[in-house]
Amino acid sequence: MTPLLSLLLLAAAADGFVSLTPKADISEHWIAEGAPAEIWSVKDGVIFCRGTPNGFLRSKKSYRNYIFRAEWRFQREGWTKAPKEWPNAGFFIHSGAVKDLWPMSLEVQGHFGEAGSLFGVRGGKVTGAKRGPIVKERPPFGEWDRYEITARNGRVRIVLNGQLVNEGFDVSPSEGNICLQSEGWEVHYRNVEIQELDASAFPPQKELELDLEEIARVAIHTLDADDPAIGKSLARLATLQPYRYEVNLWRPVEGKRNTVRLVIPGATGLSQFWTAGLAELEMITPMRRVFDAGQRMTVTSKPGWTSVFAPVLNARREVVAMIEVVCTR
Repeated sequence: MTPLLSLLLLAAAADGFVSLTPKADISEHWIAEGAPAEIWSVKDGVIFCRGTPNGFLRSKKSYRNYIFRAEWRFQREGWTKAPKEWPNAGFFIHSGAVKDLWPMSLEVQGHFGEAGSLFGVRGGKVTGAKRGPIVKERPPFGEWDRYEITARNGRVRIVLNGQLVNEGFDVSPSEGNICLQSEGWEVHYRNVEIQELDASAFPPQKELELDLEEIARVAIHTLDADDPAIGKSLARLATLQPYRYEVNLWRPVEGKRNTVRLVIPGATGLSQFWTAGLAELEMITPMRRVFDAGQRMTVTSKPGWTSVFAPVLNARREVVAMIEVVCTR
């Protein structure tokens, strides 16, 4: 082993990630299913896939809580259907038994036009995730894309090229293998690596309320209800914790003292009190205390749900809105 290679392996071990990129042969880390192993090859740290026939590589190990990273790109030369059609590939996570070629799993889409999508395959399920052309700014076709996929106790977050683009919770299956997909066109994978996470390090239920109150406290000092960028600030707050939660902004309805409306819902619409299509809501007592006295309140109206209400002040230190930080386990 060369000194340089030794240093690279030490560096990989130091940050907790283990490479799943084979050095010489696919069988070092993967099992080919659905298509002959010969459609897969490795050269200079890149996994090459011919794309036909359809099939996938399955990791030898099963995972539940982890951070998975990988880059992929499609063969540019020869594709003549753009921009009406784009080639397909991607990643299966939490993969189980095969049904009609593909495993029961969640797919993190590699399709060039729908990158960032997260959805269930062959009976797999996920709540709150988006599917379709959800990311408008894409690199040129044939360039490398990069995923960072984080799975923690039934919640999955998708970061594409450094941007959080999707997330889902209550996933099923809750664990399984990771797979690289072959689906009709030549595709390449590189920098494939994974870091397993210790579930015991996650905050237990009894600590949730304190953590949520801390987020609400941060919200009080960082959000100005008159700030036109408040929606972006809410989105940033909703990335602070590893478990499934959402940050919503409520305002009182003008001329209706005891009525509020959800003016900026979180990405998934998660709330103990709001449902899609509901325009206005009569204040419950904890909401009234937030607006009247500027108090921070903790509310549990549904089993397994916790909300923290926190006042939002304008530049004159008046309570003009309310943050709801809501979490479900």
